[in-house]
Amino acid sequence: MFLDRLSIQWKITLLAGLCLLAIVAVLIGMSLYRMSASTELVKANSAQMLEASARERMEGEGKVQALTIQRYFLSAYQDGLNFSRQVLRQRQQARNLQLDGQLLRQDLHQQVKAALQANPQLLSLYLVFEPDALDGQDALFANRADLGSNEAGRYSTYWAQRDGELSSLAPTEAMIRDTTPMLDGSPFNTWFNCPKQTLKPCLLNPYFDDASGTRTLITTLAFPVIEKGRMLAVVGMDISLSNLQELAASGNADLYEGQGAISILSPAGLLAGHSRDAGELGQPLDKVYPAQARALLDLQRQGLPHEQRSDGVIQVLAPVQPIPDAQPWAVLLDVPMQTLLKPALDLQRDLDARSTQGTWLELLVGIAAAIAGLLLVWLTARGVTRP
Repeated sequence: MFLDRLSIQWKITLLAGLCLLAIVAVLIGMSLYRMSASTELVKANSAQMLEASARERMEGEGKVQALTIQRYFLSAYQDGLNFSRQVLRQRQQARNLQLDGQLLRQDLHQQVKAALQANPQLLSLYLVFEPDALDGQDALFANRADLGSNEAGRYSTYWAQRDGELSSLAPTEAMIRDTTPMLDGSPFNTWFNCPKQTLKPCLLNPYFDDASGTRTLITTLAFPVIEKGRMLAVVGMDISLSNLQELAASGNADLYEGQGAISILSPAGLLAGHSRDAGELGQPLDKVYPAQARALLDLQRQGLPHEQRSDGVIQVLAPVQPIPDAQPWAVLLDVPMQTLLKPALDLQRDLDARSTQGTWLELLVGIAAAIAGLLLVWLTARGVTRP
């Protein structure tokens, strides 16, 4: 046999060397296994923490955007509420003092103008009474647009401001009865009928306005003027939604350097803001997110915040009630998972590189130790067998 032909020196060297190599191999293997397990544990835990932190950031951004939208509408809501109360007080005062109808109409006409001038964020402000609900003298003021009366004498004044210039008109009976469908399918005269039917302030879904010569996405906030449970008039204000688009664009730029998208949704699912493409404004949500639109709108109507993954992106829905008793609007944040998890992926790549470097270092140290051990065994065996 092969071992029988070896000298005692080489037999000792071979057997001891094999034992030494086995021990070194086991130690290196155990060390590599522990290092790999530790690395994987650190990668998993760090990825979870970073992902949780990123999601919290998205949820926080959604809440911030929602609160900003709410403050934007609530400011106009409070102004409109105060003005509707002022109109009611002035009407009651004029009746108590038996003031001339022409003077009352002229004062109201100028007050609408002054209130609009005091609110530069508004596009227009109007006050439309029910027939003969102001002073019972509509027939005396037919076609008196200078007093805020339309062709039927109904008090119906509308003031608009564009680039610092004010203009006025008297909405006609045809405009008040106009039922042409708007973007959400509701009739055009919802601005008048909604507060009349609900006896509550109404915030309309977005629609386009061309009155200024530029196609602008706006919404209308309408308030009923109520006396003894009966609506006397409607105070309405048109609000530009360009600020919401700017809000969505600036918020998206701060969120993962603009690699995601922020959308602002009306109750009907129309885009009032969309950071990715302003050309989509006024379009239904299912045009941008056809697969997720129905589920997202159901959650929005219920006022439920939601987070979901879909097609490699994470979406966060943050509903918001812009004014009391209104249907919920919502902010939708959309960020690719690769962008969201970029810090975690960078950390994992760094840990993998360090793990590879540590593996090679341990192998080199192990091989060097094995060679040194074999040399010592050989020298020891030689010293033992020489005598």
